[in-house]
Amino acid sequence: MIRPVLLASIIGLSACAVGPGIPDPSRADSCRAAFMDYDRELRASPRFFEGVLVVGGMDAPSGAFAAESRILQLGCTVFPNRMPDIAALDLSAFAMPAGGVAAPRKMLHLATVTTNTSEAELVRLARRLGYPVTVRGADRLGRRVFLGPLTTDAAQRQALALARALGFDAAYLLTRVP
Repeated sequence: MIRPVLLASIIGLSACAVGPGIPDPSRADSCRAAFMDYDRELRASPRFFEGVLVVGGMDAPSGAFAAESRILQLGCTVFPNRMPDIAALDLSAFAMPAGGVAAPRKMLHLATVTTNTSEAELVRLARRLGYPVTVRGADRLGRRVFLGPLTTDAAQRQALALARALGFDAAYLLTRVP
């Protein structure tokens, strides 16, 4: 008797789960918040101390380590099996606009990928669409891909739309690359 009830409960709960390829707004919000916390931690704790470079993650501040751990726990990094098939998508509508109303300079955190191949794909795409691109290594996370600087409202909106079209729902604007 317990088994059928347990099975029915599992099936019922799995019906509420978000399937692959379907955006989960709460997960995207959680990932965005985790990356913003990570950025704050990086800005608050310089990697240089009195001219000595701190190498690796062993001397990393505990706040940054905790933020990285949260990002990993939430599954916010993009593994190759979660990369969109960029070659199959027509993304020309998301090219960087030439003009627009000036806005405060911002960067877009597009994604954090775990392989050099994924990084190269995103860099090629960004350049093909006219976006400046910056990549930064993140100790335990992989490679963070940023678009920008974006200096118009239209460019900022278009970059966010590109991120959504690629399925990177946790993308966000920030004032500088950490």
